[in-house]
Amino acid sequence: MKLLAIDTAAAACAVALVRGEELTVRAQSMARGHAEALVPMMKAAMAEAGLVFAALDAVAVSAGPGGFTGLRIGLAAARGLALATNRPCFGIPTLLALALASRAVNRRRRPVLAVLDSKRGDVYAQLFMADGTPRGDAQAMAVSHLATLLAGDTGDVMVIGDGVAEIAAVLRGAGVAAWPVELAADTLVRGVAAGAAQRWQAGERPTTPPSPVYLRPPATGPAARQR
Repeated sequence: MKLLAIDTAAAACAVALVRGEELTVRAQSMARGHAEALVPMMKAAMAEAGLVFAALDAVAVSAGPGGFTGLRIGLAAARGLALATNRPCFGIPTLLALALASRAVNRRRRPVLAVLDSKRGDVYAQLFMADGTPRGDAQAMAVSHLATLLAGDTGDVMVIGDGVAEIAAVLRGAGVAAWPVELAADTLVRGVAAGAAQRWQAGERPTTPPSPVYLRPPATGPAARQR
């Protein structure tokens, strides 16, 4: 399988090329500028592997939640590439991508709390089992309320994503043994690649382009004006 994964959902622009057991990753931390950086990064990853886009079997992209502008950029690029090459396109929820990426460091197989800064004073969060199976729905909520996602479970939990040192401290104050893992520029795209590869190997072949996952309307644009 040859798959190109794209992530622009958070504070990074990243691509990952899966070719059999090989993984080529290019990633750069950035708050904005994804539109200018993404396509050259995609081309560079393909050139490094000696492949043309027509050689891909599938495309994948982080589908949200995340930054509104970044999500749209990544989704547009992935949809366009999938359409041009007539290949399936997988949309991987961003918090699931975090959980799947955590497996590389989750040696004790703790439950995983995936969190991303919403940029609105709270976080997007979701609890998973160590293998990436959701233990509840994704939510937008205050950091002070995160312990409620654990439903009284005070065992170990791995916290991966944005601001995890602060979040782990809050959880410990609520009696939860929390272990933080900071978000790196390539964390999300590795999880996107893993999620898409898992679905490909299970025989899934999406026939419609992925849509963005929003937990609430964007802060700007028509959806905001209608609130």
